[in-house]
Amino acid sequence: METIRLLLAIAANNKWEVHHLDVKSAFLHGDLKEEVYVTQPEGFVKRQDNGKVYRLIKALYGLRQAPRAWNIKLDNTLKSLDFKKYDLIITGTPKKEINKFKAQMEEKFEMSDLGLLAYYLGIEVTQTNGDISIKQSAYGNKILKEARMIDCNETLIPMDPGT
Repeated sequence: METIRLLLAIAANNKWEVHHLDVKSAFLHGDLKEEVYVTQPEGFVKRQDNGKVYRLIKALYGLRQAPRAWNIKLDNTLKSLDFKKYDLIITGTPKKEINKFKAQMEEKFEMSDLGLLAYYLGIEVTQTNGDISIKQSAYGNKILKEARMIDCNETLIPMDPGT
């Protein structure tokens, strides 16, 4: 969370736009290094192959190895594009470099360009004329709803516990 806030502060200070990308079916792009076998899914068992298993080459959702396999694949892809550290939030200047990066990623993965960053990890981001503001009211409301405290009495000053 601190990294995201720092990135947004740097972008705001430099009047940069912050863009957001999403890799569709990200975990399905991960290549497995280990040998992983799965049973045939119910309803798809062939009689002649009953009792046999499948060896996976690519990661699947729900597979313990999937997040690590995807992170390795993404890390290698970004390193091949001369990046050092990463996240899929992009900022910087000039804008043509951002567009070039987006095009390079779309060559390697099926991507969704989510445009200017508006929401990330519970942070609502507003970008207007080079200014960036952040808030977490939607996240706060979600927590209040989960705790069934959305209709509680609010206070503007902190109180001692039990008051």
